[in-house]
Amino acid sequence: MKILGKLIKYDFSDIGKLIFPFYIGLGVTGIGIRMLLFALANNGMDEYLKFTLTLFQSTLYFVYTVVAIGSVIMLHYGVIVRFHRSVYGNEGYLTNTLPISTPQIILAKLITCLSWFIINAFIILLTFLLIIPLEEIISSKFWENPNFIQMIDYLKAVLGIQYILPTIILFIVFLIFWTIERVLFLFFCVIVANITISYRILTGAALFFIAGGFLNITKRMILVFTYLYNPSLRLETGNMALNVVKYIISANTGLIVLTGIVSVILFLTVNYILKNKLNLE
Repeated sequence: MKILGKLIKYDFSDIGKLIFPFYIGLGVTGIGIRMLLFALANNGMDEYLKFTLTLFQSTLYFVYTVVAIGSVIMLHYGVIVRFHRSVYGNEGYLTNTLPISTPQIILAKLITCLSWFIINAFIILLTFLLIIPLEEIISSKFWENPNFIQMIDYLKAVLGIQYILPTIILFIVFLIFWTIERVLFLFFCVIVANITISYRILTGAALFFIAGGFLNITKRMILVFTYLYNPSLRLETGNMALNVVKYIISANTGLIVLTGIVSVILFLTVNYILKNKLNLE
């Protein structure tokens, strides 16, 4: 268990070196946008200066978007590179001689990558709160707006907490399962690409987009057919809002089950190939 912890720590640190500069960029642009929001809130500002600051703010919004997307792309790249180096590269000789089993190696890397995906989502959300005009939203007292109050009362009346809370929980659980599946699928693409003699990068990229797209379409088709041929899921209540929420709950539950099954299959496949088809460089 101690060796497993060290493996997780080393992988975590190595991916962090790649992704940390993006977090600095998100923080700097987020703080810059927040400062400009405060400055532009001054109604007595000169029009030319206000135009200049607004233009600069728009540029920072664009930079923030690019950096946020870049952090997601870099995280995928980090997962791929880290897995390849530690299993197939020079580090592979050390990794595969450690006194731990192959499933434990896969599990350690899965935990590391899952942690980074969660951290990445949290940091993007945190910095996003910096770039939205919270002061204007709060000062508008939208919760006192009659239309907003009417909408909340309607949701409470037709849905109730027994539907709202499960929907939120199921969506969060689904995101975690989906992330696990995504990480294992990246592992799968790396090991299949490594089996090929040539064009490994092209093979891995093609597998990621083609097989990944086919997998997503297949899961959606299963959900659609399940919905069409299961009358209990199509039981209409006469309430459109309630019907939508019930469908979302059903869809999230189905996606969790399907994603869990695919994740298990991917884990077993990766484990089998690493045990029987390992080809160190």
